[in-house]
Amino acid sequence: MQQNESAAQIELFKLIRLRAKTSAKWNSIFAIPNGGLRNKTVAAKMQAEGAKAGVWDIFVPIQTETRAGLFIEMKHGKNKTTAAQTEFLHTLSEANIGFKSYEWRICYNHKEAYDAICDYFQEESKNKKGVNKIYSIYTK
Repeated sequence: MQQNESAAQIELFKLIRLRAKTSAKWNSIFAIPNGGLRNKTVAAKMQAEGAKAGVWDIFVPIQTETRAGLFIEMKHGKNKTTAAQTEFLHTLSEANIGFKSYEWRICYNHKEAYDAICDYFQEESKNKKGVNKIYSIYTK
């Protein structure tokens, strides 16, 4: 079953909320409401409040031994990251030179996103069916 980005994210956060009942790290995961269609007034207010084009959909703010956090971008069908999303990835990676880098995943359904988080936390996932694209920017 193909899911649009919103439906996939809703299903993902149902799973996250279940895990969050017993795990603080799962409870720390949040969505970044940056995209979507809005009227001009709301869009202008969001920009004034600091919304930025290209910021990815979901952030896992937990550090691992090698990573500073995990960003997930939900996509649908044959959609790819936008130029602004790619620029955000590179800008944040360049800003972290000499520090832990972030892990970046593009996911096309809630199962891929759930698996990405399980992989990041080095936990077993019962959904394992495929591999999503991993962007790992290593810095020295």
